[in-house]
Amino acid sequence: MGRLAGKVAIVTGGAQGIGRGIAEVYAEAGAVVAILDWDVEAGKAAASELGLLFVEADVSDESSVEQAVERVVSELGALHILVNNAAVFVLKGLEASVEDWQRVMAVNIMGPALVAKHAVPHMRRAGGGAIVNVGSVSSFIGQRGMLTYNATKAAIAEMTRCLALDLVDDKIRVNAVCPGAVWTSQVQRMATEKGLTREQAALRPDLASTDDEAHRRPARDRLRRALSRVRRSFLRDGRPPDGRRRVDGRLGLQPARLAPTETMVKSSKQLGARERHRGQTRGRESRADRLP
Repeated sequence: MGRLAGKVAIVTGGAQGIGRGIAEVYAEAGAVVAILDWDVEAGKAAASELGLLFVEADVSDESSVEQAVERVVSELGALHILVNNAAVFVLKGLEASVEDWQRVMAVNIMGPALVAKHAVPHMRRAGGGAIVNVGSVSSFIGQRGMLTYNATKAAIAEMTRCLALDLVDDKIRVNAVCPGAVWTSQVQRMATEKGLTREQAALRPDLASTDDEAHRRPARDRLRRALSRVRRSFLRDGRPPDGRRRVDGRLGLQPARLAPTETMVKSSKQLGARERHRGQTRGRESRADRLP
């Protein structure tokens, strides 16, 4: 029996790519999984191949999200896990139009918030649950020509922090998994549009990791360890949410705390006191240098 036996999970954007890999890993762990996706053809194909439930949904449309979540709970009986994976790639800088911004923010920011909004009441009724937001290494770094996308992924990191604090009393854990570039059909399409081969795309940080070995590993294998860690954390009821997971072809799995601990706060205060002392010392030395 898998570690997630008896649990019901929703994976948004689960028709292909990373989302499909996540859905497959969760199903292998024993969860009953529902895929939410706007791509009906790909969604039905994935659900049929993996033995999952497919529900058509547009995460940027609240009525669509509400109906989809209600259908999942109606057909599967409950909801314990939500994976906010659905996203669009709008890779532009200041030249981005209002329509570009509206599209990328509607799906990448408002989408996860809306799905969580309608999923959380069912998790509360189930006695707790887990939300996994799929961020990106782009949540933490600057990249040329990717202002629109990186801004939304940075928002996911902050959304995770806030939701973790808001929902901890409901025994709902909130974490983020932040992959590096993974060679999916969507990334392949972007590379083709730029006239790049896979080998050329491997040298582009916005399209693929520079680690060749990581390229040869499918999305599901690259994320398996990280998702396993989040799965296990879900099973430890009563523990506060403790972090996000960065998954990168070169860096591997890197834990990082989201909420400040007492030790971190104390260390921060001590660091601030030392900096103030150094500033005062430098000020005295500077004044002394100016004396005749």
